[in-house]
Amino acid sequence: MEITGKLDQLGNMLMNASGIWEDLTGNDRSELMSYAMAGDPSIGALSWATMLALGELDSLPSPTLPAVQKSRQTVRNERASSGFHPTIAAYPNPAADRVQISYLEGMEQGSLEVFDAQGRLMTTLNLNGQKAFKEVVVQNYPSGLYLVRLSRDGYLLGETKFNVTR
Repeated sequence: MEITGKLDQLGNMLMNASGIWEDLTGNDRSELMSYAMAGDPSIGALSWATMLALGELDSLPSPTLPAVQKSRQTVRNERASSGFHPTIAAYPNPAADRVQISYLEGMEQGSLEVFDAQGRLMTTLNLNGQKAFKEVVVQNYPSGLYLVRLSRDGYLLGETKFNVTR
């Protein structure tokens, strides 16, 4: 099903519930949960957020879940023509003290750079072969929007954004 078809399906679910997510029937709730758990980038985050608001889920995805079940930002680089679309994600978002940057297998030899909204470099972290995620301490960062870039050997592998709130 294409993205618009899935969004249409979510819209139909909401219309069937008379515009109130809490009034979803069992079948629609099950389908919404399957969208959330599948981590589909087109509607996964919306489905997850809806299930969280309905109390069907009690937390955001843990850092051990696939990155597609978290905030997702896909970037293209010089390798895009080969179908290579790596993903990195920031969790939790917004963050207060720490944020975990998750990335796909094969990216663990790169480095992370964190920039503030004015483009100033806040920190650089080498991944040194660490798989799955790297924790960034943000307790001393002012509130605002931050950009994380993951690169290796001069190639941009991915980027994502996160907010720090106080």
